[in-house]
Amino acid sequence: MNYARYRRLIALTVPLLVTAAIGYGLFLAGPPSEQRKLMLDRKRVDDLAHIEQAIDLYHSQRGKLPENLVLLRHEQQPQLPVTDPETGRPYFYEPAGNDSYRLCAEFSRTSDTGNDIKWYHGSGRHCFTFRIKANPLKN
Repeated sequence: MNYARYRRLIALTVPLLVTAAIGYGLFLAGPPSEQRKLMLDRKRVDDLAHIEQAIDLYHSQRGKLPENLVLLRHEQQPQLPVTDPETGRPYFYEPAGNDSYRLCAEFSRTSDTGNDIKWYHGSGRHCFTFRIKANPLKN
């Protein structure tokens, strides 16, 4: 095979391989819009986990649940994320008695099966119910 034919073959093959690789990557990862939804849902779960920790700390220090998330943020952690990263609306928080509460968020999609079962959610509004853990240091 002469040099000109070899160059032409490479010139045709390389763009096809690059296009196929990009297509396969998009197939594996999903379209950018789905990746954005996945990222936002992960952020929501991360925010709720931080709120859960802050509520546990608040309860261990004061012996009661906070009245609302604004109070919790003001008194406990000024950087606490209490609003949805996409809509800016506050997460729903509802005390239920002295030692349990609900946290709710609006999710874009159902969580992956690989996620922690504690944070499993469907798409749409989903609420998680929590109970304050007994403080082993208190008598």
